Amino acid sequence: MSQEAALQGLSSSSAPARQIWSQKEKLEIQTYCNLHPGKTWKQVQQWFADNHTGKAPDQSQISRWKKRDPPTSDEKFRPEQKRIKEGKFPELEAALFEWHQRMQTRTNITGMILQHKAHFFWVNLPMYKNLPESEEPKWSTGWLSRFKQRYGICQFIQHGEAVSAPDDEEDILMYKEQHEIYNMDETALFWRMTPDSSLTTEQLSGFKKDKNRMTAALCSNADASDKCPPWFIGKSQNPRAFSNINRNTLGCHYRANKTAWMATVIMKEWLLWFNYRMSVRRRNSIFLLDNFSAHNCAVEELEKEGHLTHVKVLFFLPGITSKHQPMDQGIIRAWKAYYRRHMLLYLTECLDKDAALVEPHKYINLLHAISWATEAWREGVKETTIQNCFLKAKVKVYGPGIPDNLHLRYPDREVRMEMNRLEDELEAVSGALNIHDPLLIEQLLDHADEIVQDEELTEREIEDSIIQQYHQAEEQVEEELEDIPVEVISHKEAIAALERLHLYEMQQEDGVAGAEWVRREKKSVIQRELLENGRKKERNIIGYFRKM
Repeated sequence: MSQEAALQGLSSSSAPARQIWSQKEKLEIQTYCNLHPGKTWKQVQQWFADNHTGKAPDQSQISRWKKRDPPTSDEKFRPEQKRIKEGKFPELEAALFEWHQRMQTRTNITGMILQHKAHFFWVNLPMYKNLPESEEPKWSTGWLSRFKQRYGICQFIQHGEAVSAPDDEEDILMYKEQHEIYNMDETALFWRMTPDSSLTTEQLSGFKKDKNRMTAALCSNADASDKCPPWFIGKSQNPRAFSNINRNTLGCHYRANKTAWMATVIMKEWLLWFNYRMSVRRRNSIFLLDNFSAHNCAVEELEKEGHLTHVKVLFFLPGITSKHQPMDQGIIRAWKAYYRRHMLLYLTECLDKDAALVEPHKYINLLHAISWATEAWREGVKETTIQNCFLKAKVKVYGPGIPDNLHLRYPDREVRMEMNRLEDELEAVSGALNIHDPLLIEQLLDHADEIVQDEELTEREIEDSIIQQYHQAEEQVEEELEDIPVEVISHKEAIAALERLHLYEMQQEDGVAGAEWVRREKKSVIQRELLENGRKKERNIIGYFRKM
């Protein structure tokens, strides 16, 4: 065959065109992997093919997209776009856009002001401020035009809709089922705070107050059929207490930043996660939010990009949130009561083991707090409490899911009765600790510093809060000397603990027969892992002798 013929044959049998995947498709893969961490790449590939055109990315692409940081943090992207066209300084532009969103209702923001603020963030954001002065861009009108185009800045648009007027409720909520209406709210939690007034004063002073606080984001629908896994925000990216812990087993989501508060970056990630949960359930939900600045900025940006495909966001008007936000009607308070109950029982157990133990609260670590907080939300807060709080909030007073005898029901009274029961339990447990100067239950459950308030900040305070988001969360926050790293449990120790638990169960008059099956199954899994580890060691030893 001649060289010319060979070249013709080669060109006629060219490789198939490379498949280009959109940002939306990549995000779907990434979100699915985050929600199903145990799935293999073949299972992910099959899921994608079944829900699309039959084509699916290969193993290397799936692996790469799983590891990549989601485009919810600082990037602006369009779902059908094949390649992201972003500026050269994405963090600066994201900070500038957030500043614009938070300030545009106060003053007229001109192009010159945006250029001036671009310089301000250049010299203050940690990733740029130490660069040579010669590397700072000129912030020209050309850059300004491209920035405004990337972020869709033209004029202020009041996004979302207010849930206030009866007409709005009738049009938007009347025909929605209870399971389609959601509310999310954040609260701070001083996770080491005890009922001892003198200790609390010490714990909530200065640096310790900041270190012992985390933020919780709780969300549920009106009939409590979908209590979303909680999100927690701390200060440490990798807390010492999380060493050797598989975070996928925690039953919650953990994020961190320098302030341990909800920020726009995290809120965007939360909303995309929630939107995906609704999409896989083929549900279009009404999502009620207060006007916290992080909420506003995140929703506006995602709505402009068309990412909230299964979520309709409704904002409470300022001034009515305290009366009409369901989470504020007793749900968060009940969750805190269950959390404090877990904590106080733990302190009681510590003192039972060692009556001479001084300040046992210092042995509580973040893993304890996250575990108790998740358990308090998942198993503690009752469905009836959530349902009554939604009724009490009156976000919907008629239509599907609302009982005909609503006027005969007293959701407010039922919520108070549930809280009184919890408060009585807390007082009983607190009494067992022999506290000399106890806090009032109201102070323990409604501490003023745990309320997330988005008060009217000054421009400088807004700038500082934005800059803080871009300071990387600390790898490990400095902890108390008394903090003890979590013990690593061996396979043999786990089997011994299971046997001991089984013996305890058999000795109880009301022992559960089904517990034996659970113990046997778990023991079998541990023994298989122990056997496999032994085989690996044996293979290593055999290989060593062969080399000799």
